[in-house]
Amino acid sequence: MHRFPVSLLCVPILLASLGAPAGWRSGWGLTGPATSPPFAYALPFDARRFSVGQAPRGRFSHHDAENRHAVDFTLPEGTPVLAARAGRVIAVEDRFSGNGLDPQRDRARANHVRIQHDDGSSALYGHLQRNGVRVRMGEQVQQGQLIALSGNTGYSTAPHLHFVVQVRRGNQFESVPAQIVSARGQLHFAAESEKGDGGD
Repeated sequence: MHRFPVSLLCVPILLASLGAPAGWRSGWGLTGPATSPPFAYALPFDARRFSVGQAPRGRFSHHDAENRHAVDFTLPEGTPVLAARAGRVIAVEDRFSGNGLDPQRDRARANHVRIQHDDGSSALYGHLQRNGVRVRMGEQVQQGQLIALSGNTGYSTAPHLHFVVQVRRGNQFESVPAQIVSARGQLHFAAESEKGDGGD
């Protein structure tokens, strides 16, 4: 099993490792648990080495239903962000600059792209660089296509890419587990709450 370097983004922690799938826990459909494994998402950037600043259930900002299964990849600003799965662009924001730690002010100021997949789920790519989005609303994109440049906007302490797969539950989004696979294998994340470091 390979171990990647760990860096601090918002909280000290987190290992992302690669290895063969070890019995994926139940996947999620649009309305609840599914019997088959979830769709395999590609790594949303091209890098052989990377670190994770915050894993699923992270104490800093991955404790609510929308972000419980999110992953923050620590990336230098301007890193090309790639579509992890094919779909249609349904939301784009790239006019904001700057970052901060005021949740009321900064949460809504994260530049992002949302891509909807053919099963109704969508992936959100967040904290993108100002004017860094490379796709437009309604555009159909392919897996691996350049969609944006990573940044450090919104509720953030350092440059990173916030990646989360979500489904609609009534009027809000809810995150679901995502199986992320790179050329070297599937990524496995140790959620903070599983390590006894907090979370919910």
